[in-house]
Amino acid sequence: MYFKFQIKFEYIIIALYLLLGLLWILYSDNFVHAISSDPRVITQIQTYKGFGFVFVSALLFFFLIKAHLSKLRSAREKAKESDRMKSAFLANVSHEFRTPMNGILGFSELLKNTDISEKEREEYFNIIQKSSERLLLLIDDLITISKIESGQFKTVNSAFNINEMLAYVGSVFSPIANEKGLGFNVEYIQDDSPIICTDKEKLTSMFNYLIRNAIKFTDSGEISIGATIVKDGVEFFVKDTGIGIPKDKQDAIFSNFVRGDLSLSNPYQGIGLGLPLTKSIVNSVGGTIKVDSDSGKGSIFLIFIPKGYICDSL
Repeated sequence: MYFKFQIKFEYIIIALYLLLGLLWILYSDNFVHAISSDPRVITQIQTYKGFGFVFVSALLFFFLIKAHLSKLRSAREKAKESDRMKSAFLANVSHEFRTPMNGILGFSELLKNTDISEKEREEYFNIIQKSSERLLLLIDDLITISKIESGQFKTVNSAFNINEMLAYVGSVFSPIANEKGLGFNVEYIQDDSPIICTDKEKLTSMFNYLIRNAIKFTDSGEISIGATIVKDGVEFFVKDTGIGIPKDKQDAIFSNFVRGDLSLSNPYQGIGLGLPLTKSIVNSVGGTIKVDSDSGKGSIFLIFIPKGYICDSL
């Protein structure tokens, strides 16, 4: 069993002060006698020896307190920034929930009208269905981030065919991309049976978040996904021709409550949890993720799964 003690800073200061005083009492006379053997000089030094203790202890405590206050100020600034991000995040969550709920309630009310045509009825049903799906995705994202932060995000590894997983992901998202007028390409591994041993559900979820983002932020062009066998493992990628990510935002986008634009006027839907969730998923299976992008030039996300997670066969 391990015990973690956290001693308060004021107790540390008191302990150091007492220790310094004890050492001063025990050894200061030896120091004085080492300087001079003249009784008059020794007497004069002894007169001001107390001032020496005060000066040395004050100097020591000045640097200790300065370092401590610097940490406190830094922590306070981080807390303020975190509160700002959380406030903006909650405002966006409220906004994102309200939009599909208004769609569901509003068009459900319109369906009560018996005078609407069959075409209008079908259109209203489609809007309600899409609003419900969007609401379900939001709830799922919030539940997932809650599980991650509470330590309930468990990994279950199994061996599966990489190309088969890519084909499944392509079959799910290709129609969605095509509906928006985007091309969708899948680049398979040129191997008879490329097998990987990791959490298939989490890897599929990773593609889910990245492709949803890619489709959302791409107005024209295409989305590409795929994988390649590299020296130490497997490298997956999701590439788009969308709006891209500014260089100064690329580190922050993987943090919770951060989005490229947290304002409610942002034309792109979402609460900014897709990439943090993606990074958490990748980390949970022992991998790493990085992005290569620039404003207006699209993005490519590279996900590396190390060699230790590759199996030879099913």
